[in-house]
Formats: sequence, structure tokens, C-alpha cells
Amino acid sequence: MEALRINKAKSYNPKTKQYGYTVRVNANGKISAEKISEEACENTTLHPDEALLANKLFIKKIAKYLREGYIVELGEIGTLQPGCTSKWAATKEELTKELVKPRVNYNPSDEVEAAIKGAKLNWIKDEDEEEENQGGTQGGGTNPNPNDNGELG
Repeated sequence: MEALRINKAKSYNPKTKQYGYTVRVNANGKISAEKISEEACENTTLHPDEALLANKLFIKKIAKYLREGYIVELGEIGTLQPGCTSKWAATKEELTKELVKPRVNYNPSDEVEAAIKGAKLNWIKDEDEEEENQGGTQGGGTNPNPNDNGELG
């Protein structure tokens, strides 16, 4: 079944200094590049090992271009852009390279964004029990507390 399994997680809001609830997605596990390559090759003449090798070479080139400062456009996947974060410094002189951490920013394409926004959501009641949730675009809001029906506002 294609659905995101979500649960209500207790969370602390440092701005209001109060505890409340937020929604978290429970992953169904990890999927390997090998498995995706195998599935992508179904009903084609492409061998999964060839697809996996092409994927590994593609990733190496993506990393190279990100290190060189390029924004990498990945078509229907979206874009990857080099970025960085740093600790706050009071003056320019105090802001040194030791305080800077490189990172990658991901901007999904419209297709990827639409796929996740249209996902079906299932509340997790207990360890194995799930409850179907109507809709597919819920995920947050201004009220972190569940209402009488157990739904988040």
C-alpha cells in the first residue's frame, strides 16, 4: 500500500517554551540503489548492473560539480545547490572558515513535490496498527495539539 505512516510526537517549542505535538513520518525502511536499479530495468534490455554503474558514475559527476560551485539540475528530480551554514559571529573577523560547514540544498521539482503532497497518510496508533486518514496534503499547521478526534489542527 502506498501511504506515509505518520505519528504524533511530543515536541518542545523553544519560542513558546511549551510542549506540544508535531507530526513525524515513520520510514518503512531504506531502499538501496541496487534495488531501484533492478526495478527500473524491468521490461527493458538494460541490465541492473549497468544501471547501477551508470548511477554511481552520475553521482561522482554530481559531487564534482557541486564541489566546483555549480547548481546541478536533475530534471524531474529537482536541483542540488551547494550551500553552507555557519555559527553566528559578531564581527567579520570572528567569522572564520572553521565556523563554516558546507552542505547541499535540495529543491524538488514540481513532479516530486506533487508526488509527496498527494501521498496518502495513515496514523500509527500502536506499533503495528494503522488508521487511514482522509486527505493527503495535511502535515503541520499552527495548532500542535490534537483535537478530540486525535487530529492535528
